[in-house]
Amino acid sequence: MKFSKPDLQSHIPLYRQIANDIRQKITSNEIRPGDKLPCEEELCKTLEVSVLTLRNALAILSKEGYILRRQNHGTVVVSASPDNKIDLKKRNEIGFVLCPAKVSKEQKNPYANTRVHGIVTGIEEKLRERKLHMIYTMADHESNFSLDGKEKDLAGMIITGEITSRTIKSAQKTGLPFVLVGDPISKPADCPSGKIHVISDDDRQIVYAAVKYLVKLGHRDIAYINSHLDKYEWHAHQLEGYKQALKEANISLNRDLLMETGKHVSEEAYSVVKQFMKKAVPFTALVGISNDLCLGAARAIREENKRIPEDISMITCDGATDFTTTGIDSIEPGRAAVKVLLELIENPGANNVRVTIPSCLVERNSCRKINAPDFAVRLKNFVPAAATAGAGK
Repeated sequence: MKFSKPDLQSHIPLYRQIANDIRQKITSNEIRPGDKLPCEEELCKTLEVSVLTLRNALAILSKEGYILRRQNHGTVVVSASPDNKIDLKKRNEIGFVLCPAKVSKEQKNPYANTRVHGIVTGIEEKLRERKLHMIYTMADHESNFSLDGKEKDLAGMIITGEITSRTIKSAQKTGLPFVLVGDPISKPADCPSGKIHVISDDDRQIVYAAVKYLVKLGHRDIAYINSHLDKYEWHAHQLEGYKQALKEANISLNRDLLMETGKHVSEEAYSVVKQFMKKAVPFTALVGISNDLCLGAARAIREENKRIPEDISMITCDGATDFTTTGIDSIEPGRAAVKVLLELIENPGANNVRVTIPSCLVERNSCRKINAPDFAVRLKNFVPAAATAGAGK
Protein backbone atom coordinates (compact mmCIF):
# COMPACT_ATOMS: atom_id res chain seq x y z
CA MET A 1 0.00 0.00 0.00
CA LYS A 2 1.31 3.43 -0.96
CA PHE A 3 0.07 6.51 0.85
CA SER A 4 0.52 10.14 -0.21
CA LYS A 5 2.16 12.51 2.25
CA PRO A 6 -0.13 15.43 3.12
CA ASP A 7 0.62 18.77 1.50
CA LEU A 8 1.95 21.13 4.15
CA GLN A 9 1.08 24.14 1.96
CA SER A 10 -2.58 23.15 1.56
CA HIS A 11 -5.41 24.94 3.34
CA ILE A 12 -6.93 21.52 4.10
CA PRO A 13 -5.97 20.25 7.58
CA LEU A 14 -3.43 17.41 7.55
CA TYR A 15 -5.77 14.89 9.16
CA ARG A 16 -8.46 15.60 6.55
CA GLN A 17 -5.97 15.19 3.71
CA ILE A 18 -4.97 11.79 5.13
CA ALA A 19 -8.60 10.73 5.56
CA ASN A 20 -9.43 11.83 2.01
CA ASP A 21 -6.47 9.91 0.56
CA ILE A 22 -7.28 6.67 2.38
CA ARG A 23 -10.99 7.03 1.56
CA GLN A 24 -10.19 7.46 -2.14
CA LYS A 25 -8.04 4.32 -2.08
CA ILE A 26 -10.87 2.36 -0.44
CA THR A 27 -13.62 3.56 -2.79
CA SER A 28 -11.43 2.83 -5.84
CA ASN A 29 -10.76 -0.71 -4.51
CA GLU A 30 -7.03 -0.05 -4.25
CA ILE A 31 -7.58 -1.05 -0.63
CA ARG A 32 -10.36 -3.64 -0.38
CA PRO A 33 -12.77 -4.62 2.39
CA GLY A 34 -10.97 -7.10 4.61
CA ASP A 35 -7.57 -5.51 4.08
CA LYS A 36 -5.69 -4.39 7.15
CA LEU A 37 -4.07 -0.96 7.27
CA PRO A 38 -0.46 -0.66 8.45
CA CYS A 39 0.02 -0.05 12.16
CA GLU A 40 -0.06 3.50 13.55
CA GLU A 41 3.70 3.66 13.99
CA GLU A 42 4.33 2.67 10.35
CA LEU A 43 1.69 5.05 8.97
CA CYS A 44 3.01 7.97 11.03
CA LYS A 45 6.52 7.30 9.75
CA THR A 46 5.34 7.04 6.12
CA LEU A 47 3.14 10.13 6.26
CA GLU A 48 5.50 12.10 8.51
CA VAL A 49 2.73 13.15 10.88
CA SER A 50 2.05 12.83 14.59
CA VAL A 51 0.04 10.02 16.17
CA LEU A 52 -2.69 12.54 17.09
CA THR A 53 -3.02 13.71 13.46
CA LEU A 54 -3.26 10.12 12.22
CA ARG A 55 -5.81 9.14 14.85
CA ASN A 56 -7.99 12.14 13.93
CA ALA A 57 -7.91 10.98 10.28
CA LEU A 58 -8.78 7.39 11.17
CA ALA A 59 -11.57 8.60 13.46
CA ILE A 60 -13.25 10.28 10.47
CA LEU A 61 -13.08 7.08 8.39
CA SER A 62 -14.34 5.01 11.31
CA LYS A 63 -17.29 7.36 11.83
CA GLU A 64 -18.10 7.19 8.10
CA GLY A 65 -18.13 3.38 8.24
CA TYR A 66 -15.10 2.63 6.06
CA ILE A 67 -12.89 1.10 8.74
CA LEU A 68 -13.14 -0.69 12.06
CA ARG A 69 -10.51 -0.11 14.73
CA ARG A 70 -9.98 -2.67 17.46
CA GLN A 71 -7.37 -2.53 20.18
CA ASN A 72 -4.68 -5.17 19.78
CA HIS A 73 -6.13 -6.12 16.36
CA GLY A 74 -5.35 -3.01 14.29
CA THR A 75 -7.44 -1.20 11.67
CA VAL A 76 -9.44 -3.18 9.10
CA VAL A 77 -11.37 -1.91 6.06
CA VAL A 78 -14.98 -3.07 6.43
CA SER A 79 -16.76 -1.32 3.52
CA ALA A 80 -16.00 0.50 0.27
CA SER A 81 -19.46 2.07 0.15
CA PRO A 82 -20.86 2.60 3.64
CA ASP A 83 -24.21 4.27 4.10
CA ASN A 84 -22.81 7.73 4.75
CA LYS A 85 -25.04 9.93 2.63
CA ILE A 86 -24.44 13.64 2.84
CA ASP A 87 -27.26 15.48 4.58
CA LEU A 88 -28.29 18.24 2.15
CA LYS A 89 -30.08 20.07 4.95
CA LYS A 90 -26.81 20.53 6.79
CA ARG A 91 -24.50 20.84 3.77
CA ASN A 92 -26.57 22.76 1.25
CA GLU A 93 -23.82 24.23 -0.94
CA ILE A 94 -22.38 22.93 -4.21
CA GLY A 95 -18.94 24.04 -5.37
CA PHE A 96 -18.49 25.20 -8.97
CA VAL A 97 -14.89 24.98 -10.16
CA LEU A 98 -13.87 26.67 -13.41
CA CYS A 99 -10.58 25.66 -15.02
CA PRO A 100 -10.09 28.45 -17.57
CA ALA A 101 -7.88 28.33 -20.59
CA LYS A 102 -5.44 31.20 -20.97
CA VAL A 103 -7.65 34.26 -21.01
CA SER A 104 -7.46 36.39 -24.13
CA LYS A 105 -7.41 40.18 -24.19
CA GLU A 106 -10.90 40.21 -25.68
CA GLN A 107 -12.31 37.86 -23.04
CA LYS A 108 -10.91 38.90 -19.67
CA ASN A 109 -13.80 37.40 -17.71
CA PRO A 110 -13.95 33.60 -18.23
CA TYR A 111 -17.47 33.53 -16.74
CA ALA A 112 -18.63 35.68 -19.68
CA ASN A 113 -17.84 32.82 -22.05
CA THR A 114 -21.09 31.72 -23.74
CA ARG A 115 -20.59 28.06 -22.84
CA VAL A 116 -19.65 28.73 -19.21
CA HIS A 117 -22.55 31.15 -18.79
CA GLY A 118 -24.97 28.48 -20.05
CA ILE A 119 -23.56 25.84 -17.69
CA VAL A 120 -23.81 28.16 -14.68
CA THR A 121 -27.38 29.12 -15.61
CA GLY A 122 -28.41 25.45 -15.79
CA ILE A 123 -26.73 24.63 -12.48
CA GLU A 124 -28.31 27.54 -10.63
CA GLU A 125 -31.75 26.73 -12.05
CA LYS A 126 -31.67 23.17 -10.71
CA LEU A 127 -30.08 24.10 -7.38
CA ARG A 128 -32.81 26.66 -6.70
CA GLU A 129 -35.41 23.91 -7.15
CA ARG A 130 -33.75 22.03 -4.28
CA LYS A 131 -33.09 25.16 -2.20
CA LEU A 132 -29.36 24.61 -2.59
CA HIS A 133 -26.66 27.22 -3.16
CA MET A 134 -23.49 27.45 -5.23
CA ILE A 135 -20.07 28.82 -4.40
CA TYR A 136 -17.51 29.62 -7.09
CA THR A 137 -13.79 29.06 -7.31
CA MET A 138 -11.29 29.11 -10.15
CA ALA A 139 -8.35 26.79 -10.74
CA ASP A 140 -4.92 28.31 -11.18
CA HIS A 141 -2.89 28.28 -14.40
CA GLU A 142 -1.76 24.71 -13.62
CA SER A 143 -5.36 23.51 -13.11
CA ASN A 144 -4.94 23.09 -9.34
CA PHE A 145 -7.62 24.48 -7.06
CA SER A 146 -8.32 24.84 -3.37
CA LEU A 147 -11.58 25.25 -1.48
CA ASP A 148 -9.77 26.98 1.41
CA GLY A 149 -11.11 24.49 3.95
CA LYS A 150 -14.73 24.97 2.85
CA GLU A 151 -15.05 21.38 1.59
CA LYS A 152 -16.50 20.39 4.98
CA ASP A 153 -19.47 22.65 4.19
CA LEU A 154 -20.00 21.39 0.63
CA ALA A 155 -22.14 18.49 -0.57
CA GLY A 156 -20.27 18.08 -3.87
CA MET A 157 -18.64 19.81 -6.82
CA ILE A 158 -19.22 20.48 -10.51
CA ILE A 159 -16.07 21.13 -12.54
CA THR A 160 -15.71 22.46 -16.07
CA GLY A 161 -13.18 24.07 -18.40
CA GLU A 162 -9.74 22.72 -19.33
CA ILE A 163 -9.79 19.84 -16.85
CA THR A 164 -6.47 18.04 -16.37
CA SER A 165 -5.10 15.24 -14.21
CA ARG A 166 -4.11 17.89 -11.65
CA THR A 167 -7.72 19.08 -11.47
CA ILE A 168 -9.00 15.56 -10.89
CA LYS A 169 -6.39 14.90 -8.19
CA SER A 170 -7.37 18.16 -6.45
CA ALA A 171 -11.01 17.07 -6.57
CA GLN A 172 -10.26 13.60 -5.24
CA LYS A 173 -8.31 15.03 -2.30
CA THR A 174 -11.44 16.81 -1.06
CA GLY A 175 -13.25 13.50 -0.58
CA LEU A 176 -16.38 15.04 -2.12
CA PRO A 177 -18.43 13.59 -4.98
CA PHE A 178 -17.85 15.54 -8.19
CA VAL A 179 -19.06 15.69 -11.79
CA LEU A 180 -17.10 16.94 -14.80
CA VAL A 181 -18.83 18.97 -17.50
CA GLY A 182 -16.73 18.15 -20.54
CA ASP A 183 -14.10 15.47 -21.01
CA PRO A 184 -10.76 16.03 -19.27
CA ILE A 185 -7.66 16.81 -21.28
CA SER A 186 -5.80 14.24 -19.20
CA LYS A 187 -6.41 11.85 -16.31
CA PRO A 188 -4.11 10.73 -13.49
CA ALA A 189 -2.34 7.46 -14.32
CA ASP A 190 -3.82 5.91 -11.18
CA CYS A 191 -7.29 7.37 -11.76
CA PRO A 192 -10.05 4.75 -11.37
CA SER A 193 -12.24 5.19 -14.47
CA GLY A 194 -15.23 3.93 -12.49
CA LYS A 195 -15.16 7.05 -10.35
CA ILE A 196 -15.13 9.72 -13.04
CA HIS A 197 -18.56 11.09 -13.89
CA VAL A 198 -18.85 13.17 -17.07
CA ILE A 199 -21.48 15.28 -18.81
CA SER A 200 -20.56 15.68 -22.47
CA ASP A 201 -21.89 16.06 -25.98
CA ASP A 202 -21.33 13.99 -29.12
CA ASP A 203 -18.60 15.99 -30.84
CA ARG A 204 -18.58 13.79 -33.92
CA GLN A 205 -22.35 13.87 -34.42
CA ILE A 206 -22.67 17.64 -33.95
CA VAL A 207 -20.18 18.46 -36.73
CA TYR A 208 -21.51 15.66 -38.91
CA ALA A 209 -25.02 17.12 -38.67
CA ALA A 210 -23.76 20.61 -39.54
CA VAL A 211 -22.02 19.44 -42.71
CA LYS A 212 -24.98 17.25 -43.73
CA TYR A 213 -27.25 20.27 -43.40
CA LEU A 214 -25.02 22.35 -45.68
CA VAL A 215 -24.78 19.53 -48.21
CA LYS A 216 -28.57 19.33 -48.23
CA LEU A 217 -28.63 23.04 -49.13
CA GLY A 218 -26.43 22.34 -52.15
CA HIS A 219 -23.00 23.20 -50.76
CA ARG A 220 -19.97 21.11 -51.72
CA ASP A 221 -17.01 23.40 -51.03
CA ILE A 222 -17.35 23.58 -47.25
CA ALA A 223 -14.59 25.18 -45.18
CA TYR A 224 -13.94 24.14 -41.58
CA ILE A 225 -12.43 26.11 -38.69
CA ASN A 226 -11.51 24.94 -35.20
CA SER A 227 -8.98 25.88 -32.54
CA HIS A 228 -7.12 22.65 -33.35
CA LEU A 229 -7.65 19.86 -35.86
CA ASP A 230 -6.48 16.97 -33.70
CA LYS A 231 -4.75 18.21 -30.52
CA TYR A 232 -7.18 16.47 -28.18
CA GLU A 233 -9.55 13.55 -28.60
CA TRP A 234 -12.60 15.74 -29.14
CA HIS A 235 -10.85 17.73 -31.87
CA ALA A 236 -10.23 14.46 -33.72
CA HIS A 237 -13.86 13.42 -33.25
CA GLN A 238 -15.08 16.74 -34.61
CA LEU A 239 -12.91 16.42 -37.71
CA GLU A 240 -14.10 12.82 -38.16
CA GLY A 241 -17.69 14.09 -38.23
CA TYR A 242 -16.75 16.61 -40.94
CA LYS A 243 -14.99 13.96 -43.03
CA GLN A 244 -17.75 11.39 -42.63
CA ALA A 245 -20.46 13.78 -43.85
CA LEU A 246 -18.37 14.67 -46.91
CA LYS A 247 -17.69 11.02 -47.65
CA GLU A 248 -21.37 10.12 -47.54
CA ALA A 249 -22.06 12.94 -50.02
CA ASN A 250 -19.28 11.70 -52.34
CA ILE A 251 -17.31 14.90 -51.76
CA SER A 252 -13.53 14.55 -51.70
CA LEU A 253 -11.71 15.99 -48.71
CA ASN A 254 -9.90 19.23 -49.60
CA ARG A 255 -7.33 19.95 -46.90
CA ASP A 256 -7.00 23.51 -48.19
CA LEU A 257 -10.42 24.13 -46.63
CA LEU A 258 -9.28 23.15 -43.11
CA MET A 259 -8.27 25.95 -40.74
CA GLU A 260 -7.06 25.97 -37.13
CA THR A 261 -6.66 29.03 -34.95
CA GLY A 262 -4.80 27.77 -31.88
CA LYS A 263 -7.34 29.47 -29.59
CA HIS A 264 -11.13 29.68 -29.31
CA VAL A 265 -11.22 33.46 -29.72
CA SER A 266 -12.69 35.55 -32.50
CA GLU A 267 -9.56 37.63 -33.08
CA GLU A 268 -7.54 34.52 -33.94
CA ALA A 269 -10.31 33.31 -36.26
CA TYR A 270 -10.38 36.71 -37.94
CA SER A 271 -6.64 36.57 -38.67
CA VAL A 272 -6.71 32.98 -39.92
CA VAL A 273 -9.72 33.50 -42.19
CA LYS A 274 -8.26 36.78 -43.45
CA GLN A 275 -5.18 34.88 -44.63
CA PHE A 276 -7.34 32.07 -45.98
CA MET A 277 -9.38 34.49 -48.09
CA LYS A 278 -6.20 35.82 -49.70
CA LYS A 279 -5.53 32.35 -51.11
CA ALA A 280 -8.81 32.54 -53.05
CA VAL A 281 -9.68 28.90 -52.31
CA PRO A 282 -13.24 28.35 -53.62
CA PHE A 283 -15.81 27.76 -50.86
CA THR A 284 -19.49 28.47 -50.42
CA ALA A 285 -19.97 27.60 -46.75
CA LEU A 286 -18.06 27.47 -43.48
CA VAL A 287 -18.49 25.26 -40.42
CA GLY A 288 -17.19 26.90 -37.23
CA ILE A 289 -16.87 24.89 -34.05
CA SER A 290 -17.74 27.81 -31.78
CA ASN A 291 -19.66 31.05 -31.90
CA ASP A 292 -16.49 33.05 -31.19
CA LEU A 293 -14.69 31.47 -34.15
CA CYS A 294 -17.64 32.19 -36.42
CA LEU A 295 -17.82 35.82 -35.29
CA GLY A 296 -14.18 36.36 -36.19
CA ALA A 297 -14.57 34.50 -39.47
CA ALA A 298 -17.67 36.51 -40.38
CA ARG A 299 -15.81 39.77 -39.82
CA ALA A 300 -13.01 38.67 -42.16
CA ILE A 301 -15.47 37.49 -44.80
CA ARG A 302 -17.43 40.76 -44.77
CA GLU A 303 -14.23 42.76 -45.11
CA GLU A 304 -13.72 40.96 -48.42
CA ASN A 305 -17.10 42.30 -49.56
CA LYS A 306 -18.82 38.94 -49.15
CA ARG A 307 -22.27 38.70 -47.62
CA ILE A 308 -23.62 36.13 -45.17
CA PRO A 309 -25.58 34.11 -46.20
CA GLU A 310 -25.95 35.45 -49.75
CA ASP A 311 -22.33 34.64 -50.66
CA ILE A 312 -21.11 32.45 -47.80
CA SER A 313 -23.29 30.30 -45.55
CA MET A 314 -22.10 29.86 -41.95
CA ILE A 315 -23.06 27.34 -39.28
CA THR A 316 -21.69 26.90 -35.77
CA CYS A 317 -21.60 23.81 -33.57
CA ASP A 318 -21.98 25.12 -30.03
CA GLY A 319 -25.63 26.08 -29.76
CA ALA A 320 -24.87 29.81 -29.84
CA THR A 321 -27.41 32.43 -30.86
CA ASP A 322 -25.69 34.34 -33.67
CA PHE A 323 -25.77 31.66 -36.38
CA THR A 324 -27.61 28.58 -37.54
CA THR A 325 -26.33 25.88 -35.19
CA THR A 326 -26.29 22.14 -34.59
CA GLY A 327 -25.04 22.40 -31.02
CA ILE A 328 -26.67 21.52 -27.75
CA ASP A 329 -28.80 23.72 -25.51
CA SER A 330 -26.04 25.49 -23.55
CA ILE A 331 -28.09 25.30 -20.33
CA GLU A 332 -28.67 21.54 -20.47
CA PRO A 333 -25.17 20.36 -19.35
CA GLY A 334 -25.52 22.32 -16.10
CA ARG A 335 -28.94 20.83 -15.44
CA ALA A 336 -27.66 17.32 -16.14
CA ALA A 337 -24.61 17.84 -13.92
CA VAL A 338 -26.78 18.74 -10.93
CA LYS A 339 -29.02 15.72 -11.53
CA VAL A 340 -26.05 13.34 -11.64
CA LEU A 341 -24.34 14.95 -8.64
CA LEU A 342 -27.46 14.67 -6.48
CA GLU A 343 -27.75 11.00 -7.48
CA LEU A 344 -24.12 10.46 -6.42
CA ILE A 345 -24.81 12.14 -3.09
CA GLU A 346 -27.75 9.79 -2.58
CA ASN A 347 -25.73 6.77 -3.73
CA PRO A 348 -22.04 7.35 -2.89
CA GLY A 349 -20.94 3.97 -4.26
CA ALA A 350 -22.40 4.45 -7.74
CA ASN A 351 -20.31 3.41 -10.74
CA ASN A 352 -19.20 5.89 -13.38
CA VAL A 353 -21.91 7.91 -15.08
CA ARG A 354 -21.57 9.39 -18.56
CA VAL A 355 -24.39 11.53 -19.90
CA THR A 356 -24.32 12.59 -23.55
CA ILE A 357 -26.45 15.66 -24.26
CA PRO A 358 -28.29 15.30 -27.59
CA SER A 359 -27.79 18.00 -30.20
CA CYS A 360 -30.41 19.76 -32.27
CA LEU A 361 -30.54 21.94 -35.38
CA VAL A 362 -31.63 25.53 -34.87
CA GLU A 363 -32.10 27.38 -38.17
CA ARG A 364 -31.45 31.11 -38.22
CA ASN A 365 -30.42 33.45 -41.03
CA SER A 366 -26.79 32.50 -41.71
CA CYS A 367 -27.34 29.72 -44.29
CA ARG A 368 -29.06 29.58 -47.67
CA LYS A 369 -29.79 27.05 -50.36
CA ILE A 370 -27.67 27.38 -53.50
CA ASN A 371 -27.33 26.06 -57.01
CA ALA A 372 -23.98 24.41 -56.30
CA PRO A 373 -22.44 24.26 -59.82
CA ASP A 374 -23.25 27.86 -60.76
CA PHE A 375 -22.21 29.25 -57.40
CA ALA A 376 -18.91 27.37 -57.37
CA VAL A 377 -18.01 28.92 -60.73
CA ARG A 378 -18.58 32.40 -59.33
CA LEU A 379 -16.44 31.71 -56.28
CA LYS A 380 -13.56 30.44 -58.41
CA ASN A 381 -13.40 33.90 -59.96
CA PHE A 382 -13.34 35.50 -56.52
CA VAL A 383 -10.56 38.09 -56.05
CA PRO A 384 -9.81 39.32 -52.49
CA ALA A 385 -10.73 42.94 -51.77
CA ALA A 386 -7.10 43.82 -51.05
CA ALA A 387 -6.05 42.63 -54.49
CA THR A 388 -8.84 44.65 -56.12
CA ALA A 389 -7.81 47.78 -54.23
CA GLY A 390 -4.20 47.32 -55.26
CA ALA A 391 -5.12 46.98 -58.94
CA GLY A 392 -6.75 50.40 -58.92
CA LYS A 393 -3.64 52.23 -57.69
